[in-house]
Amino acid sequence: MIRTIHVFQCGSADLFGITQDRTGANIPMEECRDGWRFIKSVELEGGSPPLGMDVAWQERDAAVWAAIKNNGNFLGGAGALPIESNQ
Repeated sequence: MIRTIHVFQCGSADLFGITQDRTGANIPMEECRDGWRFIKSVELEGGSPPLGMDVAWQERDAAVWAAIKNNGNFLGGAGALPIESNQ
């Protein structure tokens, strides 16, 4: 199953939000004074390592998806993101 996630950055800080909502409307504004800006969309294929992703992403995958399922979003530093999002 392919799932699309959307990556947003808090201003120029090392804080990112990941959500399935392309608008980012469900990422808490109170967590980012400077406002969330869209970085890119990434497709993840369930059950196999996503192409272009850091190995560490695989280890975080379950936690990221659990946060999205429970809260609608995941917040974290650059280390929690796909490598290609940091370029």
